[in-house]
Amino acid sequence: VDKENCTRVEQLFEDLIIHGLKDINLSINPISYQKVAPKRGPDYCLEEDDLPVFIPKIWRLAKKWGFNVSTKPKRGPACCMNTHFSSYIVDPLLDVCKCSEFVGIDHHVVGKITQDGKFVPNNLLYYGIARDPTYLEKCSACNLLPICTEAPCVALSYGKFNDYYETRCFRVKYLFEESLRWYVELLEIINESPRTPQEV
Repeated sequence: VDKENCTRVEQLFEDLIIHGLKDINLSINPISYQKVAPKRGPDYCLEEDDLPVFIPKIWRLAKKWGFNVSTKPKRGPACCMNTHFSSYIVDPLLDVCKCSEFVGIDHHVVGKITQDGKFVPNNLLYYGIARDPTYLEKCSACNLLPICTEAPCVALSYGKFNDYYETRCFRVKYLFEESLRWYVELLEIINESPRTPQEV
């Protein structure tokens, strides 16, 4: 979502239902500067202070329309999918990226799949997977690091500082309290709803 469409998201929910996509899990995320700025300018992007205002409202709207939006806190051995050695995204042109935010942006392509199926990496791949948030000063001192799924977002860090090794926090830091509150709220709804013998 961005500043322009976050107030019209119910139209999207209605379209999804019309096309038979009601029983799906949704992930509500702000559109990043990397994706929007080159075409429409950075003013369309939600800022850090906007996230606790708009995103929780959309979670609740999604629930109202019958969609599942989970904000359950998670822990994992790696903070961001960009740091997983086995995580790659291949676009229709067979360009390979480490992060979905970088798809379609040539200077973030880490390699190419050849016509005979071989992966040919470039040096950018090694910059990405060598980035360890526990060695970044701001991250290592942050209480949220064990549950952070960005730590910090490599795409946002590069977008702001033009450097993969800088730190820019975004969704987790500014939405943690709201996401935890929404998760507890969902648990209360589940506990209060009548259950069938099979569910018990």
